[in-house]
Amino acid sequence: PFVQNLNLTRENDMHQITATVIGPNGSDYQGGRFLLKIIFPSAYPFKAPQFFFTTKVCHPNVDWPTGEICHDLLSPRWTASITLRA
Repeated sequence: PFVQNLNLTRENDMHQITATVIGPNGSDYQGGRFLLKIIFPSAYPFKAPQFFFTTKVCHPNVDWPTGEICHDLLSPRWTASITLRA
C-alpha cells in the first residue's frame, strides 16, 4: 500500500496524525519512505486537511521550506465528499 502507517501525532488528538508514505514503483521516489504530518481542522470534512512532508522532498507540489503539499484538490477544489484516501 501507498500509506503504511497512520499514528496520532499527540496522544488522544485526532486532529494531527503522521503517516509513512512509500515511494511509488516506477517513480524517482521508488523505494523511499517519507514521513507525512496531516492536520485536520475542526471544520473537517468541510475544510481541507493540511499535509506536510516532514521528510525533505523535492517536488513541484511541495513547498521546500515547510514541506506543505500544495495542490488544488486541497484548496480551492476541496469538497466534503473527498476522502483522506483521495
